[in-house]
Amino acid sequence: MGYGVTYPGAALPRSVDKLVHAFINDAGVPGHLLEWHGHNDFHKAMINATTAWLCGCSAANSTLLGWAKEQEILLLKV
Repeated sequence: MGYGVTYPGAALPRSVDKLVHAFINDAGVPGHLLEWHGHNDFHKAMINATTAWLCGCSAANSTLLGWAKEQEILLLKV
């Protein structure tokens, strides 16, 4: 389903923090090379992007001023 949740007890791939942790610690990918690209299909884009950043991702993809909003990507409001 691709529905990421922010609960640490959730199993992969449903837990954002476990997914980021797996890339950094198990796969050996440095956090500065990771970026989060989550969609807003379930209205969890902001919390999932924030959780990914707090867990080690260096960036999160978003839209600027609503461009590509039809893609349901995190909306960056400036």
